[in-house]
Amino acid sequence: MNRRLQELIEGRIADAEALGRRRSTVRVDWGEGAEATVDGQPAVVFCSNDYLGLRQHPALVEAVRVAATREGTGSGSSRLIAGTGSSHEALEQELAAQFGTEAALVFSSGYHANLALLTTLAGEGDRIFSDELNHASIVDGCRLSRAAVHVFRHGDVEGLRDGLAEPAGGRSWVVAEGLYSMDGDRVDLAGYAGVAGRAGASMIVDEAHAIGVLGPDGGGVSAEQGVHGDVIRMGTLGKALGSHGAFVLCEAAVRELLVNGARSLLYTTALPPTSVAAARAALTVARQERWRQRRVIRHAETLWEGVRAAGFHTTEEPSPVVPVVVGGEWDCVTLAERLLARGYFTRAIRPPTVPEHTCRLRLSVSAAHTTEQIEGLLVALQEEAQALDRAREEDEGES
Repeated sequence: MNRRLQELIEGRIADAEALGRRRSTVRVDWGEGAEATVDGQPAVVFCSNDYLGLRQHPALVEAVRVAATREGTGSGSSRLIAGTGSSHEALEQELAAQFGTEAALVFSSGYHANLALLTTLAGEGDRIFSDELNHASIVDGCRLSRAAVHVFRHGDVEGLRDGLAEPAGGRSWVVAEGLYSMDGDRVDLAGYAGVAGRAGASMIVDEAHAIGVLGPDGGGVSAEQGVHGDVIRMGTLGKALGSHGAFVLCEAAVRELLVNGARSLLYTTALPPTSVAAARAALTVARQERWRQRRVIRHAETLWEGVRAAGFHTTEEPSPVVPVVVGGEWDCVTLAERLLARGYFTRAIRPPTVPEHTCRLRLSVSAAHTTEQIEGLLVALQEEAQALDRAREEDEGES
C-alpha cells in the first residue's frame, strides 16, 4: 500500500474513532439456546435475529446433514445456469403455500432480493416513494433503479398520499418495511396500501424481521394488517427461519419478470442445498411448533414492559425488537460493554445506521430465551444505566 493511500485510510479510521463510531467484529462462539461465548466472555445473546430459536433445531441440523451427503455443500452456479435444483423449486412452492401467495422466488440474501425488486420493477420515468427509515438495501435499490425517489416521513400516511397526488408520467411504487429493525415499530401498512391503491401505485413490503414471528401463521405485518394480498413481500430465511437467504412472495408474472431481469439473481451463485434444506425444515417446524411464535411474543412483551418501567425511551408497542435509546455514542458503547461484563451481549447501534443523537441498544428476543434470562437482563440494564449516570455526574462535577 502506498503512503498516501495508507494515510487516507488511517485518517478515516481515526475520524470514526473520534466520533465514537469505529466498529469491529466480535467473535461469538455459540453454545446452547441463546448462550454463547463472546470474545471469551460467557453471555446470553440479546442481539441475534434468531427469533424462533430454530438455528440449532435438530430437524434443521439433520436436514442439512442429509442434503450435504446427497447434494454436496454448494450449488456451483447461478440460478439460470446450473444452480436451480429440485429442492429450490420445492422450497419456492412451500413458501408460496405457507404464506398464501401465487408464487415465490428464492434469493441468496435479503439485500439481493430488495435490489432485485426495486431495480427490475421500477425504472427511469417511474417514481418510488420510500419511508425514511427503510433499510439500507432498500435505499441502495432505490438509487440503482434510476427512478425518481421521494423519501417521505416515517409513518406519514397523509404525506404519502400528498406525494402520490402529484402528477407523474410513469409507474409509482411505494416501499416500506413491516417491522422496522432498528426502531422495533410497525407503520400503518393498511394506510399506505390504501392510498397507494387509490393512486394506482404498487407496493413492496420488506418483512425480513416479521416473517415467521408476527401476523397470522407468521405471515408478517402485512398479514397482521390484512393487506398481504395487495402487496409484494420480501422475507428472509436467515432470521426467524434459522437458515440463510431470502425470498419474494408475489404473483407468477412478477416472478417471471424477476427471473428474466433481476441482476442480483442472474449474476449470483444460488443458495447451497444445505441452506435450502434447512429452510424447508424450518417451515415445517414453524408450522408444527406454533408455541415458538407465541413464546417470542410473550418474551417481547415482558422485555418491552420492563424497559418502559425502568424509564427508558423505546417503542410505543411491543415487538421482538426492543430499542433502548441512550443518546450519545460513548454512553451507548459503554453501556453495552458494562452489560457484556455482566453476561448479557447486545450491540451499540450508532450513526449512520440510526440518526444523530439516537444511539441505542437494539435488544431482540428469541423463543430460545428463558424468562429468567430476560429478567436478569432488565436488572442489569437498570443498574448499569444508573451507574453510568452517576459516573457522568461525577465527571461533570469535577470539571
